[in-house]
Amino acid sequence: MDCKIERDGVEITVWAEGAAVGVRFTEGETMQRYLCGIVMPSLDEMHAADFESIIGVSEAIVAWCAERWPHEFAELKT
Repeated sequence: MDCKIERDGVEITVWAEGAAVGVRFTEGETMQRYLCGIVMPSLDEMHAADFESIIGVSEAIVAWCAERWPHEFAELKT
């Protein structure tokens, strides 16, 4: 997956190239796998079928982020 990274202070937004979906998280903070925000088009611009695509793309971005920011995207251990 090709991703584009935008930094705004400690906030990072990772966009999937070719998709209007991104994941925004706070660098340096733990639990971002669970607390990150999904950035997507306005609901007015979307169709029902787009939601499945958004979920899949956002999960792929989180996996991509976990490789690059392992501290922030570490899974909870029980």
